[in-house]
Amino acid sequence: MRVSDTNPMVTWQNGQGCIADQLHQAGNECFQRTQQRPMLIVVILPDNANDIYMAVKHFGDVGVATQCMKSSRLSFRASLQCCYFMECRINVKLGSINTIPDPQSVSILTDPWNPTIVMGADVIHPAPGSEGRPSFTTLVRNSATSSHFTT
Repeated sequence: MRVSDTNPMVTWQNGQGCIADQLHQAGNECFQRTQQRPMLIVVILPDNANDIYMAVKHFGDVGVATQCMKSSRLSFRASLQCCYFMECRINVKLGSINTIPDPQSVSILTDPWNPTIVMGADVIHPAPGSEGRPSFTTLVRNSATSSHFTT
């Protein structure tokens, strides 16, 4: 994926304000500047900002992709692994693909005489200290004839 904007819009907001209004305002400012809706809003969070995180994710569910990062992870000593992980997450949110297997290494998946199903599962737990918030599980399956996503 190629990013052509070498001067992205950066804004600072008060975490005590209405997060949805602040994100909406940032999106409007971006549109006024570029005549395009933003593709991604990156939010740098302080530690222990679960309420802000939930508000940002809720906002992201209705339009613009969001990526939250804790400020403590963005120091000059941030590990390459952490940076790579964030890059992969953002890449997928913007519609790209992170991994394409070599067809020879996964030939069983394309053999019409040997139908195969691939499944993946994940569990997302609330942050430590969050009370009254549920865990979510997700199961994804893909076969030669169909794909299904279940939460």
